Amino acid sequence: MGKGLGLFDFNARLQRLNDLGDQLEAFSKAADFKMFHAGLAAALGAGRRAAVGLSIR
Repeated sequence: MGKGLGLFDFNARLQRLNDLGDQLEAFSKAADFKMFHAGLAAALGAGRRAAVGLSIR
């Protein structure tokens, strides 16, 4: 079994990601992603809901 990350390893990785900056923030400055929302919602069926409580046998 492999050794998991320790508390300080996790914090070091988070700090490294923070130091690199938020790439989504940089992308949002380059493109207006709101223009894709309607198309994605239609393609992914945003209005559909899963049936909760049904058992599959």
